[in-house]
Amino acid sequence: MGQDGKDLAAESVDQNMESILLDKFQGQLPYNLGPANMACQHCGALRWPQERTNYETARKSNVFSNCCKQGDVTIPLAYFEGSTLPEELMGLYTGIDPDSIDFHKDLSVYNNLVSFASLGSHVDNSVAGQKGTYCFRVHRQLHHNLGSLLPQDPNNPCFAQIFIVGDGAEEEVKMRQSQATKKKKDININLLKRLQDIVNKFNPIAVFLKDNAEIINSDDTTQVILKSLPPGKREMKTYNKPRPSDVAALI
Repeated sequence: MGQDGKDLAAESVDQNMESILLDKFQGQLPYNLGPANMACQHCGALRWPQERTNYETARKSNVFSNCCKQGDVTIPLAYFEGSTLPEELMGLYTGIDPDSIDFHKDLSVYNNLVSFASLGSHVDNSVAGQKGTYCFRVHRQLHHNLGSLLPQDPNNPCFAQIFIVGDGAEEEVKMRQSQATKKKKDININLLKRLQDIVNKFNPIAVFLKDNAEIINSDDTTQVILKSLPPGKREMKTYNKPRPSDVAALI
């Protein structure tokens, strides 16, 4: 017993080790890492000092592997000066915008309506309950599905195709609205129009698609047809036909 009448956590110096104490008091000891106030010297992300590798801890350097891979990964926004988010989008996130309530309530819906690709996965709905934090669990690999650049049905474009055939204004909003209607989702049309304008203005992929839409719609475009020919006497392992049925092309 200690002087205050409480049992000693460690009865000897040899037992005063973190691993021994954690094993002895499983689930009873609070674990506090302290504030995440160490900024990565490469990307500036705020991390806990304990997240460094043993090597970097010994060197006492502010370098981390699981945020930017020690500077190998660069976030595109880091190339630009000013705010990390456009003011139009910052207001929606921080709650000072009149449309913030609708934005936060159906964030995944609006994100999907201005996306370039659909999410491909087998979703396990057994963990989706009515209460608590929303859980999203998938089986196997998580991937994205990219369709053709132009829709087979001109009246039913989706995802990246809308950026190609849309006018960037009301017509494009109606295309996105139809996607929400198919999923029986009620959306704020004004908010959708604002998000569409933000993506078309700031997203480099959207700008790229809009630029190529002008090229496709011009009279200077050339139609390219891919024809598969037998390899003849050439090496079959080198010139055999590809197994996938889809063929990709670069613009």
